[in-house]
Amino acid sequence: MARAVAERVDVLVIGGGVFGLSAARSCVAAGLGVIVAEADRMGSGASGGIVGALVPHRPEPWRDFNRFQLDALTDLPERMAALAADSGRDPGYARTGRLSPLADAGQRARAEAQVDVAARNWGRNWNSDARFEVLDAVPDGLADWLAPESCPHGVIHDTLSARVAPRRYLSALEAALAGQAELREGWRCVGLDPAAGVARFGQGEISAGHVVLAAGTGAFALLEGLIGRTCGSGVKGQAALLSVEAPEGLPVIQGDGLYIVAHPQGGVAVGSTSEKTWDEPGCDERLDALIARARRLSPALAQAEVTERWAGIRPRAPGNAPMVGKLPRLERVVMAAGGYKIGLGIAHLIGDAVAAMIRGEAPRHPLPAEFAPERHLARHLARGAAVI
Repeated sequence: MARAVAERVDVLVIGGGVFGLSAARSCVAAGLGVIVAEADRMGSGASGGIVGALVPHRPEPWRDFNRFQLDALTDLPERMAALAADSGRDPGYARTGRLSPLADAGQRARAEAQVDVAARNWGRNWNSDARFEVLDAVPDGLADWLAPESCPHGVIHDTLSARVAPRRYLSALEAALAGQAELREGWRCVGLDPAAGVARFGQGEISAGHVVLAAGTGAFALLEGLIGRTCGSGVKGQAALLSVEAPEGLPVIQGDGLYIVAHPQGGVAVGSTSEKTWDEPGCDERLDALIARARRLSPALAQAEVTERWAGIRPRAPGNAPMVGKLPRLERVVMAAGGYKIGLGIAHLIGDAVAAMIRGEAPRHPLPAEFAPERHLARHLARGAAVI
């Protein structure tokens, strides 16, 4: 018989991925008591992949979403340094820049048009922390990593892009929370009373001042239980880790629908697919095709051994923007899900925003309007959803 748990906490975070652990870290910093309940183990979901490319959206079209991501990427060096100091663990972060091949004259013309746009929209970072430029050829010494024949019209180079080692990052977050928040693995939420702020688990119930739904696709499943309709989905991604030594500071390479990222612990990650439909959640032949493309793009990978194959289901909210904020009419429930392809790069600011909302304060970096749950749920509200 399951042991009944009768307890109360300021904030219950459901989900131990990068959004959940970042929200917990920010809430602890704000003086709140926190429990993180993870159905499996911390970082076992899509956050715990192997790629870790942190790249900005193109400078145009420009919207609040781009501005928020720019703020997040600009803020990362300081935040990662603080995390390393607090946790005693290296999250594997480095601002390496990015190279992207230009295959034809049209791509070259569009890239050149983006240079002035980047100077305008990247604003205060331009020519210091962040540059966007078009080069005529692959930089010296990198021809083994980006085949010159794949770049007949030059290369896009930006200095804002970075990489992080996802599992090291999550491990550092977990270590930084040790002794400050209670982290519970194997706690799967099986029901939620949003008005009362009570979550039910196999081990018992937890009552919280606020409940943060940060369990990736699991957060969307809990939301569906509240509104009676699907809102959000999972997109399958596949990646591989190859055993090859890369030069220090190798830029992220983005091309042919994939990323190539060198990691400090050794090896080079290639990924990832974006599969909206799939038969099985694990790795399949699409990963073989991705590895083959990576080897054509990067000759240094041609004979490298594949040491890990990875597949995960990334959470995607409608419209691609994350869903972050208090649920309409249910002020005690905060959504923080839908990081999709950029979650690792913006999680620290999402965590700050969640903590600020719970404390009734304005976040230092305002969330884009398109993140608001009411935007995502507008059609459900119009149809008179039963709970929300």
